[in-house]
Amino acid sequence: LSGLLHSGQNHTKPSRPTMADGAASLLPTAGCDGEDRISALHDDLLCAIISRLSVTDAAGTTALSPRWRHLWHSTPLVLDDVDLHESARDAIVSWVLADHPGPFRAVRLAGCRFASLDHDLAEWPRLLVTKGIQKLVLVNKHIQPQHASPRLPAEILRCDSLQRLLLGFWTFPADVSHGADVFLPHLHSLNMIRIDMSDHDLECLIAAIPVLKTLVLARNEPKHVRLRSQSLHCVVVDGSPVKEVAVMETPLLEIALSWWNRLLVLLEVLV
Repeated sequence: LSGLLHSGQNHTKPSRPTMADGAASLLPTAGCDGEDRISALHDDLLCAIISRLSVTDAAGTTALSPRWRHLWHSTPLVLDDVDLHESARDAIVSWVLADHPGPFRAVRLAGCRFASLDHDLAEWPRLLVTKGIQKLVLVNKHIQPQHASPRLPAEILRCDSLQRLLLGFWTFPADVSHGADVFLPHLHSLNMIRIDMSDHDLECLIAAIPVLKTLVLARNEPKHVRLRSQSLHCVVVDGSPVKEVAVMETPLLEIALSWWNRLLVLLEVLV
């Protein structure tokens, strides 16, 4: 584990102190008699400490003492690949998704290579859906110019625990062409950046999310945005080739902002 977590580090610079380093140096001097008082704390408090660490530091606490080993698997985590060294990022993400049962309070994957995940852990979309994730960011920035964006795994649109979702640089899944294929009962915020999808896909997606309040569309493909939602409050359309924004059966919509030709246009919606 330690080899995986620390592989690829630049040894010309001092590495950032980890929780394992700090706690390990603290434990022998925790009391005048050398007693390990930190490990004697209640599980709830130790889990609260671990939940506030980066994923590598959280995993590193398993090396402190036997008292800590089971806590890693029982603590809700935040997985952010920006905390991981680039050379080991894909391997660590695969390992964490496979090893930790969840729940994850948040997952942000904006630097890893999803092609590597597909190769090393083909079931990663299914695992994400089963982790009880509340906030999810999936940005696929490793795409070749002039190449189509990879297809978003359809499982992501059936994650019933999600409350906030940001997607970037994907092609909308072909097998989720109808609202019945989407199950996001708790999602209230959706951000999409450069998503290749049809006007119909977007309309069905919006209508299929029952508590959606905020929708942000940035440089997406749909040219006709048709809003049909009983819960939507705010819509932002930024940098997209949108020709039309049609508001239909959206009684709670208060404001829609659109950036056309570098002019901010306020669309007043009469409810």
